Amino acid sequence: QGEPLLPTALLRSTPYLQRTSMILLVFCGIAGVPFLLAIALQAGPQLSPGEVAMALAAHPIFSMAGAAVAGRWHPANPWSLPSIGSILTCGGIVLIVIAFAQAGDDIAAPVLLIPLALVGFGMGLSNVALMSGALAQVSNDVAGAASGMLQTAQQIGITLSIAIVGGLYFASTPDGT
Repeated sequence: QGEPLLPTALLRSTPYLQRTSMILLVFCGIAGVPFLLAIALQAGPQLSPGEVAMALAAHPIFSMAGAAVAGRWHPANPWSLPSIGSILTCGGIVLIVIAFAQAGDDIAAPVLLIPLALVGFGMGLSNVALMSGALAQVSNDVAGAASGMLQTAQQIGITLSIAIVGGLYFASTPDGT
């Protein structure tokens, strides 16, 4: 006669489940990018781990900026911010791919500043809008479980993204390193 791990009210809320699914998909699609960049920047232009950290710093800094904007801006359409964030994120990823295609192993870290800023800002917009939108769909008595389920979806997405992107990267290298 114990309580279920997830309250059934959460599993009956279509708007909550939609946003939770989007969080899973967003993180499944993006979390492997910084991981892969860290590996590629050490393998290609032979940057040190500290130099890689500095090269990737735009991502979390602009993610905080995007989160701050999303926390204050509440458009009438609840899908506006996640859509704008996803477009910015995808645009940044396309610019990263173009930069690597043009420069190859000779890529300079400053070339990645604007693309990583777009990825970070877009992620900040999307993540905050989806999380707050999902939690707005549930009652206070299940908010803790709802938050835990959102964090679990986010962590599963991150894990899958790194596993998929890492697997594809290492499978495509001649010696698997």
